Amino acid sequence: MNSGVTLLALAVVAAIVVGLYLLRPPPQRVAVGSTLLWRRVLAAQKGLSQRWRWWLSLLLALAIALALAAALTGRDGVAPAADPRDVVVVVDSGPTMNAMRSDGRTRFEHARGWAIDEIRRLGAGARFFVTDTMRTVSTGTFVDAAQAQAVLETLKPARGGAPRFPDLAMLPASTAGRDLVLVSDGVAPLDAPEGVRTHSVFEPAGNVGITAFSVRPRATDAARYEGFVELGNAGGTAVTVALRVAGAGRDALTRNASVPARGFASLSFPLDGFTGGALQATVSTPGDMLDLDDTAFAFLPFNRVLDVALVTPGNPDLERALKLDTRLRVRVVAPAQYASRTGFDAYVFDRFAPPKPPLAPALVFHAGAVEWLAPATAPVRAPEFAGWVTDHPVLENVSLSDVVVEKGVAFRTVGPGVQTLATDASGQPLVVARDRTPRVVAVGFAPSESNFASQASFPVFLANALQWLSAEVPPQSASVGAVRVPFENAKVEAVRAGRVETRAVPGGTLFSLPAPDFATVEAEGVRMRVAVNTTDPDITDINASALPPAAAASATLAEAPASSDTPWWPLLIGAAALLMVLEWLAYHRRLTV
Repeated sequence: MNSGVTLLALAVVAAIVVGLYLLRPPPQRVAVGSTLLWRRVLAAQKGLSQRWRWWLSLLLALAIALALAAALTGRDGVAPAADPRDVVVVVDSGPTMNAMRSDGRTRFEHARGWAIDEIRRLGAGARFFVTDTMRTVSTGTFVDAAQAQAVLETLKPARGGAPRFPDLAMLPASTAGRDLVLVSDGVAPLDAPEGVRTHSVFEPAGNVGITAFSVRPRATDAARYEGFVELGNAGGTAVTVALRVAGAGRDALTRNASVPARGFASLSFPLDGFTGGALQATVSTPGDMLDLDDTAFAFLPFNRVLDVALVTPGNPDLERALKLDTRLRVRVVAPAQYASRTGFDAYVFDRFAPPKPPLAPALVFHAGAVEWLAPATAPVRAPEFAGWVTDHPVLENVSLSDVVVEKGVAFRTVGPGVQTLATDASGQPLVVARDRTPRVVAVGFAPSESNFASQASFPVFLANALQWLSAEVPPQSASVGAVRVPFENAKVEAVRAGRVETRAVPGGTLFSLPAPDFATVEAEGVRMRVAVNTTDPDITDINASALPPAAAASATLAEAPASSDTPWWPLLIGAAALLMVLEWLAYHRRLTV
C-alpha cells in the first residue's frame, strides 16, 4: 500500500482511540454510610496514581490499535523503498560464461546469483527489465522483483554463438535515466553503451580446447586421408595434453601434444584403418575449466569406389583426370556402344548425350540441346565467365576466373529443377545442375575446347561433381546452436542427440544442436554430413577479459538503502497480541484503568 495512505490510516485510528478515552463518562457520586473501608483500600494500594494509570491505559490502547492497523494496511507487500526506480539488468549468457571458477560454480551461476541477490536487495522499491546477451529470455517490459527473479531462474548460458549487448531501441520506451546494469566475464566484446554499470564475474582459469579439426586427402595419395587438429591454450603455463580420435573400423588413435602458454599447437596424423563416417576428437587436460571446446567432430569419407562410365569419342585429358582419382573405377565407352543400364554409379558424357535420360547420375560436357535437360542452346565463341555460385557443392573451392573457352554452347532454356551455376558476361548459363533423381550437371563446353583440364580447379570440380551426383554432398561445418541446411523436409540424425527435431524454413530445414555433435541430413535421396562444433578460438581463450577479476569488482545495481522483501505484517500482529496480554495483566494488577 502507498506510504501516504498508510500514514493517514494510522492517524485516523489514533484519533478514534483518543476520542473514545476522552468521551468516557465522568465518575458518578454515590452516598455511602462510611468511608473507613475505602480509606483502608486506598492505603493498601501502593501503585500508580489515578492520572498515571489513565495515561498508561491510553498508551497501551493506542499501541494495540496502531499495530493492528499497520498490519492490515501492509498485508499486500513489502516495506516500500524511499527511492523507487527502473533498472535494466543484462546478464552475459555467452559460451565463455560456462567456464568454471575455483569454487566449482560457473561464471554464469555467479552472474545469475549476483543479479538475483541485488534484485532482492532493492525489493519493491524498483522495477526490473531483465534480458541476456544471447537474446534467449526477456521480461518484455518492466516487472516487479518476483517476476524478474523468475525470469532469471530460467536463463541458461549458450554453448555457441556470439553474444552482444541488446539493442536499447528494443527496450521499453523512456529508457533514458534508468539504471543499466551488465553482469559479465568481459571476454566477448559486447559494445555496451556509456553509463552501464558492470559487475565482473571473471576469474582466471586454465583451459585447452580444440580450435580446429578437419579431414583432408594426403598430398601423396588422394585416396588416403589424414586428420588435422589445432589446440589452443588459454592458460599462462605450457601444458601437455592427451588427444584421442575415435571412429569406426579400428581402436581409438591417441596422441600427446605440448601446447605453449597463451598459444597454439597443431597435429597431423594418418587415418589408416578407419572405415569412414564420423570421427570424434577429444582432448583431456588437467585443471581444464571449460568443457565446451574439449570435443569436436569431422567426417571421414567412406572408402567407396564409384563405377563411372566415360562416354566419349576420345579425350585423353579427361580420361587421365578421372583415372587419377583412386576412388573411381573408370570404363571408357564409345558413343556408338552406349546403352543405358544400371551397372554404373555415374556417367560422364563428353560431347555426347543420349536421347533419353540415363538411369544413373550424369556429368555432361558440351552435348548440345538435350530435351531431358536443356531443350534449347545457343552457340557461343570465346565466352568469359562473369560469375559462378561458390556455395554450391559442385563449385566449392573451384575458381573459373582463369578458364579460357574457345567455343561451346549457352543454355537458352532449362527444365524444371535446374539451377544455373555459372554464367558468361551476358548472363547466359554455361554450367547448370539438375537437383532431381537422377542428378545431372551440364557444362556448355568440353575440356578439349578450353584450358579447363590444365587448371588446378579441374580435378576438384570433377571430384565435387561426382560426389554430388552420387548423392553424397560434401560435408559441411556449423557452430553449435541453430543449423540451416538447403534441403526441404529433411530428416536429421545425430551421433549424440539421436533423431533431431526439425523445422521447415523457406528453401531449407532448420535444426538445433546444443553441444558438439555430428549430424546426417537426408532429403529426397540426398545425404549430407554436418559437423557441429565449438571450435572458435575466441571461446577457448576464456582469459581474454577486459574486466578485473571478480574479487576486485565492486559495482552494484544502485547506491540506495536496501529494503527487505520479507513481509512485516505478521510481526505487527504478533506485537499487538503481546501488547494485549500485557494490558490484561496490567489491568488485573490495578496498573491500568
